[in-house]
Amino acid sequence: PDEVLEHIMQRVSCLVLYTLGGGFEDWAFTDGTYTKEYFLHVTTENFTDVHGYVRRPMLTSHINARKGRCTAILLDNAKTHHMHEFVARVAMHRACVIYIPPYCHFLSPLDNGAFGALVQWLRRNYYYAQ
Repeated sequence: PDEVLEHIMQRVSCLVLYTLGGGFEDWAFTDGTYTKEYFLHVTTENFTDVHGYVRRPMLTSHINARKGRCTAILLDNAKTHHMHEFVARVAMHRACVIYIPPYCHFLSPLDNGAFGALVQWLRRNYYYAQ
């Protein structure tokens, strides 16, 4: 129906926490595109998701769970990821941020299989996952 097609055509952004040891650990969706402010909020503070549930901060809660082990946060070069405040908050949790060089998708684990599988699943099931 037209309602389903219209919903599929809307832009939905997904922020995914993927670890080498555990795979997909956490994710958050937003209608449209993440702003710098919302990216910072979702990753480092409690937030309310699209369903109204209060969630723990995506990155800092998972960094804390690693109990002091060295953690590297690998991010692409999206403008929303480049904030001194974000890097400082991650550093407070004994982790570091590493940015993938532009146009080096072969370095990103998400672009090399993991994210593709998630995107395919979301395209098939997004309407029902809400």
